[in-house]
Amino acid sequence: KPVAMIGPAFTNETKMVTRILDSHGVLLMGYSSDDTAFSDKSLYPLYSRVCPSVADSGKALADIAELLKIRSCQIIVENSHAYSDISQSFQAAVLGKVRIEKNYTWNFGNETELKVLVRNFSRLSMLSTNVFLFMSTGSKIAFFNEVELIQVSDEYSWLSTDFDVPLNAKNLPDSYIGISYQANTTTAAFQKLQSVWTSLPSSSYP
Repeated sequence: KPVAMIGPAFTNETKMVTRILDSHGVLLMGYSSDDTAFSDKSLYPLYSRVCPSVADSGKALADIAELLKIRSCQIIVENSHAYSDISQSFQAAVLGKVRIEKNYTWNFGNETELKVLVRNFSRLSMLSTNVFLFMSTGSKIAFFNEVELIQVSDEYSWLSTDFDVPLNAKNLPDSYIGISYQANTTTAAFQKLQSVWTSLPSSSYP
Protein backbone atom coordinates (compact mmCIF):
# COMPACT_ATOMS: atom_id res chain seq x y z
CA LYS A 1 0.00 0.00 0.00
CA PRO A 2 1.12 3.58 -0.56
CA VAL A 3 2.24 5.46 2.55
CA ALA A 4 1.63 9.10 3.48
CA MET A 5 3.35 11.11 6.20
CA ILE A 6 1.22 13.77 7.88
CA GLY A 7 2.42 16.69 9.97
CA PRO A 8 3.43 18.88 11.51
CA ALA A 9 -0.07 20.29 11.23
CA PHE A 10 -3.00 21.51 13.24
CA THR A 11 -5.21 18.71 14.52
CA ASN A 12 -8.30 19.66 12.53
CA GLU A 13 -6.27 19.78 9.31
CA THR A 14 -4.71 16.42 10.08
CA LYS A 15 -8.15 14.90 10.67
CA MET A 16 -9.41 16.22 7.36
CA VAL A 17 -6.44 14.85 5.41
CA THR A 18 -6.54 11.58 7.34
CA ARG A 19 -10.18 10.91 6.47
CA ILE A 20 -9.54 11.52 2.78
CA LEU A 21 -6.42 9.36 2.54
CA ASP A 22 -7.91 6.69 4.78
CA SER A 23 -10.83 6.33 2.38
CA HIS A 24 -8.31 5.56 -0.37
CA GLY A 25 -6.61 2.87 1.69
CA VAL A 26 -3.39 4.83 2.20
CA LEU A 27 -1.30 3.88 5.24
CA LEU A 28 -0.80 6.98 7.35
CA MET A 29 1.88 8.01 9.79
CA GLY A 30 1.90 11.27 11.72
CA TYR A 31 4.50 12.80 13.99
CA SER A 32 2.99 15.98 15.36
CA SER A 33 -0.56 15.71 16.66
CA ASP A 34 -1.25 15.52 20.39
CA ASP A 35 -4.88 14.54 19.87
CA THR A 36 -5.50 11.10 21.39
CA ALA A 37 -8.33 10.51 18.91
CA PHE A 38 -5.70 9.41 16.42
CA SER A 39 -4.90 6.43 18.63
CA ASP A 40 -8.47 5.16 18.19
CA LYS A 41 -8.04 2.40 15.60
CA SER A 42 -11.81 2.16 15.09
CA LEU A 43 -11.77 5.76 13.81
CA TYR A 44 -8.40 5.75 12.05
CA PRO A 45 -7.48 2.11 11.32
CA LEU A 46 -4.59 2.97 9.01
CA TYR A 47 -3.02 5.71 11.13
CA SER A 48 0.20 5.16 13.11
CA ARG A 49 0.80 7.96 15.60
CA VAL A 50 4.45 8.23 16.60
CA CYS A 51 4.50 11.53 18.48
CA PRO A 52 4.54 11.77 22.28
CA SER A 53 1.16 11.03 23.84
CA VAL A 54 -0.80 13.57 25.88
CA ALA A 55 0.30 11.75 29.04
CA ASP A 56 3.96 11.81 27.96
CA SER A 57 3.75 15.49 27.03
CA GLY A 58 2.35 16.46 30.42
CA LYS A 59 4.84 14.22 32.23
CA ALA A 60 7.77 15.72 30.31
CA LEU A 61 6.86 19.20 31.53
CA ALA A 62 6.33 17.84 35.05
CA ASP A 63 9.80 16.27 34.96
CA ILE A 64 11.27 19.65 34.04
CA ALA A 65 9.40 21.27 36.94
CA GLU A 66 10.93 18.69 39.27
CA LEU A 67 14.39 19.11 37.75
CA LEU A 68 14.21 22.89 38.26
CA LYS A 69 12.84 22.36 41.79
CA ILE A 70 9.73 24.40 41.00
CA ARG A 71 7.33 24.34 43.95
CA SER A 72 4.65 26.70 42.64
CA CYS A 73 3.53 28.00 39.26
CA GLN A 74 0.81 29.59 37.20
CA ILE A 75 -0.72 27.99 34.12
CA ILE A 76 -2.13 29.47 30.91
CA VAL A 77 -4.12 27.09 28.73
CA GLU A 78 -5.47 27.71 25.25
CA ASN A 79 -9.13 26.71 25.28
CA SER A 80 -8.92 23.63 23.07
CA HIS A 81 -9.32 19.93 23.72
CA ALA A 82 -5.69 19.02 22.99
CA TYR A 83 -4.06 21.69 25.19
CA SER A 84 -6.56 21.21 28.00
CA ASP A 85 -5.69 17.50 28.02
CA ILE A 86 -1.94 18.17 28.19
CA SER A 87 -2.49 20.69 30.99
CA GLN A 88 -4.54 18.16 32.95
CA SER A 89 -1.84 15.53 32.40
CA PHE A 90 0.78 17.97 33.71
CA GLN A 91 -1.32 18.85 36.75
CA ALA A 92 -1.88 15.18 37.55
CA ALA A 93 1.87 14.51 37.31
CA VAL A 94 2.78 17.38 39.67
CA LEU A 95 -0.03 16.77 42.16
CA GLY A 96 1.34 17.12 45.68
CA LYS A 97 4.67 18.43 44.35
CA VAL A 98 3.88 21.75 42.67
CA ARG A 99 1.22 24.20 43.83
CA ILE A 100 -0.86 25.60 40.95
CA GLU A 101 -1.54 29.14 42.14
CA LYS A 102 -3.52 30.34 39.15
CA ASN A 103 -5.00 28.54 36.16
CA TYR A 104 -5.97 30.80 33.25
CA THR A 105 -7.91 29.76 30.16
CA TRP A 106 -7.67 31.84 26.99
CA ASN A 107 -9.81 31.66 23.86
CA PHE A 108 -7.32 32.27 21.06
CA GLY A 109 -8.38 35.15 18.80
CA ASN A 110 -10.18 37.06 21.54
CA GLU A 111 -8.08 40.23 21.71
CA THR A 112 -9.94 41.72 24.67
CA GLU A 113 -9.46 38.52 26.64
CA LEU A 114 -5.76 38.50 25.72
CA LYS A 115 -5.22 42.03 27.03
CA VAL A 116 -7.01 41.18 30.28
CA LEU A 117 -4.91 38.01 30.60
CA VAL A 118 -1.58 39.76 30.04
CA ARG A 119 -2.56 42.54 32.44
CA ASN A 120 -2.31 39.95 35.21
CA PHE A 121 1.43 39.83 34.55
CA SER A 122 1.99 43.57 34.14
CA ARG A 123 3.17 43.83 37.71
CA LEU A 124 4.81 41.40 40.09
CA SER A 125 2.58 40.07 42.82
CA MET A 126 2.77 37.42 45.51
CA LEU A 127 2.03 34.75 42.90
CA SER A 128 4.69 32.49 41.41
CA THR A 129 6.81 33.86 38.57
CA ASN A 130 6.96 30.40 36.94
CA VAL A 131 4.37 30.29 34.16
CA PHE A 132 3.65 27.14 32.13
CA LEU A 133 2.08 27.72 28.71
CA PHE A 134 -0.13 25.14 27.01
CA MET A 135 -0.77 26.79 23.65
CA SER A 136 -0.45 26.43 19.90
CA THR A 137 2.19 28.26 17.89
CA GLY A 138 -0.14 31.07 16.83
CA SER A 139 -1.34 31.56 20.38
CA LYS A 140 2.17 31.83 21.80
CA ILE A 141 3.27 34.32 19.17
CA ALA A 142 0.18 36.48 19.80
CA PHE A 143 0.67 36.12 23.56
CA PHE A 144 4.33 37.15 23.52
CA ASN A 145 3.61 40.04 21.15
CA GLU A 146 1.26 41.37 23.82
CA VAL A 147 3.63 40.46 26.67
CA GLU A 148 6.35 42.58 25.05
CA LEU A 149 4.30 45.66 25.91
CA ILE A 150 4.62 45.06 29.66
CA GLN A 151 7.79 46.02 31.46
CA VAL A 152 8.33 43.03 33.74
CA SER A 153 8.06 40.13 31.28
CA ASP A 154 11.66 39.06 31.93
CA GLU A 155 10.92 38.82 35.65
CA TYR A 156 8.86 35.73 34.85
CA SER A 157 10.02 32.33 33.66
CA TRP A 158 7.81 31.25 30.75
CA LEU A 159 8.02 27.48 30.25
CA SER A 160 6.69 25.60 27.25
CA THR A 161 7.68 23.27 24.45
CA ASP A 162 10.06 24.79 21.93
CA PHE A 163 9.22 22.61 18.94
CA ASP A 164 6.26 24.81 18.07
CA VAL A 165 7.80 28.25 18.72
CA PRO A 166 11.08 29.16 16.98
CA LEU A 167 13.59 30.17 19.61
CA ASN A 168 14.49 33.20 17.48
CA ALA A 169 10.84 34.28 17.23
CA LYS A 170 10.33 38.01 17.44
CA ASN A 171 9.40 39.28 20.91
CA LEU A 172 10.28 36.01 22.67
CA PRO A 173 11.32 37.06 26.22
CA ASP A 174 14.86 36.29 27.34
CA SER A 175 13.32 34.35 30.21
CA TYR A 176 11.47 31.93 27.92
CA ILE A 177 12.51 28.34 28.65
CA GLY A 178 11.94 26.05 25.70
CA ILE A 179 11.61 22.37 26.52
CA SER A 180 12.30 19.79 23.85
CA TYR A 181 11.55 16.08 23.97
CA GLN A 182 11.20 13.33 21.39
CA ALA A 183 8.92 10.46 20.60
CA ASN A 184 10.18 6.95 21.29
CA THR A 185 12.32 6.47 18.20
CA THR A 186 12.60 2.72 18.77
CA THR A 187 8.92 2.06 18.05
CA ALA A 188 8.08 0.12 14.90
CA ALA A 189 5.88 2.95 13.66
CA PHE A 190 8.71 5.47 13.96
CA GLN A 191 11.20 3.14 12.29
CA LYS A 192 8.79 2.66 9.41
CA LEU A 193 8.23 6.39 9.14
CA GLN A 194 11.97 7.00 9.10
CA SER A 195 12.73 4.31 6.52
CA VAL A 196 10.00 5.47 4.15
CA TRP A 197 10.98 9.12 4.53
CA THR A 198 14.70 8.52 3.93
CA SER A 199 13.98 6.37 0.88
CA LEU A 200 12.19 9.21 -0.89
CA PRO A 201 14.14 11.16 -3.53
CA SER A 202 14.92 14.73 -2.51
CA SER A 203 12.57 16.00 -5.21
CA SER A 204 9.62 14.40 -3.39
CA TYR A 205 9.49 16.97 -0.60
CA PRO A 206 10.55 20.60 -0.03
